[in-house]
This record gives sequence, C-alpha cells and structure tokens, in this order.
Amino acid sequence: MKPYRTFLTSVDWDTVRDFLNSQFSVINEKTQSWLKTNLEWNGNCNRPGLACAAITFCFYLKPDARLRRGAKRGAEGLRVWINGNEVDTVAVFVASLTAIHENLEVKRVVWESLPTELRYEIRVKDYSPFKKK
Repeated sequence: MKPYRTFLTSVDWDTVRDFLNSQFSVINEKTQSWLKTNLEWNGNCNRPGLACAAITFCFYLKPDARLRRGAKRGAEGLRVWINGNEVDTVAVFVASLTAIHENLEVKRVVWESLPTELRYEIRVKDYSPFKKK
C-alpha cells in the first residue's frame, strides 16, 4: 500500500470530526466577533462535514465596500481584488484561531494572484492521537 493510502485508512476520521466539532463553537464565536468589528468584510465558518475533516472559512468584501473601491455592477457581480494588506489581515486573524488548541493548523485553500475571496481550513496538525486501535 502507498504511504498516503495507509495514512488515510489508519486514521479514525469520525474521531477527528468529533474533535473539530468540539472546537467549532469557540472558533465560530470568534469569527462572528471579528466580522462585527471589521465592517467591510463578510464571511462564514462551516463545521466539518462527512467528506471533509476540516473547519472551513470564506471571507470576502461586502458589496458596499466593493462599490466604494470602484467596482461596477455587471454580469459577474461586483468583483474587486483583495489586496496584499487585506490578505495579511485575514490570515493573521485565522491563524490566531489555532491558539485554542495546540493540535490545530491553518491552511489557505485557494491561492490566486488576485483573489476576490479568501478560503481557509483549520485542520488537525498531528493525526497520531486519532489512529485506529
């Protein structure tokens, strides 16, 4: 068996999802609080699903903020690129969420040179406590 396939079959994924779900309420509460203080941003935080053992996030600028930055209403909606400073602001916030438990890490999901939204996942850093017995 290939090493990656061995890894996938050796982890108890239900236990991983249970662990992430136990951390979700604190993470979601902090995310909603951050969105209330950063008024130009909109976003969501999602629980781990059956097919994904991660807490997922999506952040994007609110339509009013996009209009103030010169976006035009069109067939594609209001598209404005998120600049590097804004990417850093969101990245620092999301990274701070892993401080609630030492076995969490953040990964940026979609890398674009000019993003219109930012997607992140919080995953387990070390899967050894979740090995099948």
